[in-house]
Order: sequence, then C-alpha cells, then structure tokens
Amino acid sequence: MLKLKNVSYSYRNSSRRVLNRVSVTFKKTVVNVVLGLNGAGKTTLFDLICGIYKRPAGFEEVPPSNEILYQLQGVPFLTTLKGKDMVKLLLKADGAGAVDLSQVTQWPDMDREEAELMKRLWDTQYGDMSLGERRWLMITSLCEMTRKLYIFDEPTSGVDPESRLKILKRIERLCSDPDKMVIMSSHNLHELSFLNCFLYLIHQGTIVFQGSYADFLAYGDTENPDEAFSNVIRDKTG
Repeated sequence: MLKLKNVSYSYRNSSRRVLNRVSVTFKKTVVNVVLGLNGAGKTTLFDLICGIYKRPAGFEEVPPSNEILYQLQGVPFLTTLKGKDMVKLLLKADGAGAVDLSQVTQWPDMDREEAELMKRLWDTQYGDMSLGERRWLMITSLCEMTRKLYIFDEPTSGVDPESRLKILKRIERLCSDPDKMVIMSSHNLHELSFLNCFLYLIHQGTIVFQGSYADFLAYGDTENPDEAFSNVIRDKTG
C-alpha cells in the first residue's frame, strides 16, 4: 500500500506549504480519486509520488519509477499523426513488439463497440479526432502497459459523456488486478457516483476528507456532489 505519513512540502525559495502534514493510505481494488480546487496541491502530490520532485520524508511503499505510469493533460502530438501511430508510439516506447490492428482489437476487456471505434480511429489523423476520441485512444493504450501504479490527471476533463464513460470503465478495469493501484484526479464529481472509488479531498494542502462517495454526500448533507464539495470545505475551514 502506498502511504504518506505527515508529509509536508514547500517549493524552493517559498515558505508556503503546498502540502501540509498529509497522511493518507491509498487503496487497491478501487479508484483512488483526489479532489480539490485548482491550486489545492493535487498536481504537486502526483509529481512527488512520481519522483518528479525530490520526495520529503513520509512516503512509504512507493513503487520504483519504472513501475509508475503518469498520464498528464495537454501532452502535444502532431495533428498529422494517425491513431495507429499514437498507439504504436506509446506501446513501442514501452518495449512492445509488433503492434497491428488485429492484435489491438483483441485486447482484454475491449467490447465490440470499442473495437469498432479503434478500427475507425486507426487511420484517422489526430487532428480530425474529437477530444473525447483522442483521450480514449490514449487512455486505452496506456492501460495496456503493465505497471504497479497508474496516475491519471483529470482523464475525463472536457470530453463528451460517451467518451467519459468509456474512459472511466477502462480505468476501473485496472482495479480488478490486485497487483495494480490507480489514482486519478477529477473536477467532474457527478461521474463518480457510478465508479468504484474512494475519495480524498485536499484543500490548501491538507486532506480534509477521506471516504466513499456515499460518505462524501452524507458528510456534505446533500445528494448533489458539487454542493457536498463546497459544504465539506466550508465545514473544515470554518
């Protein structure tokens, strides 16, 4: 289990604590979802887990860097690349051998609808794909890489409902493997109601809530997760 015990962190030449005495144990078999306002410390937390910045004391059982996959938003690709080029680029960089369409459409857990989508995108240029199609293609390819820890930075941000559902299902399937752990961030709280997840709300560098989605709504005293988010922050910060 990946654990943080009383972790604090400040950037160089700054006295402000981006993370302040964070203690958390991330879980397997569920999607660990980190919530928070922009600037709350989510990205810093992910960067430290991945070793982009030197970790302070308090991190325990972090997999080696070659066992961590970190999906970032806004990674640029040439618009003239085709779907097959993206898939091959990602998988061959990971040491895969020959990658062809017949092999890809037989990936585990790929249903008929996804296989048809893959066939259509295979020879489609990146610039001609919708944002949802681009994100689905990337997430699906990344999920085929074998790692101990997967971190997804707002993987459904800005995508259409159909693509969002496909992406979340693909991410959730990773959790069926007890040797894998999944962490993601999200600002779309409504999508979490159908996800097997455990929530961590970070505010001003501090974890102010940990619990299930149902616990989150109950604590916020509402069925609206956006209102629950505001209520939890208001309650914890006075």
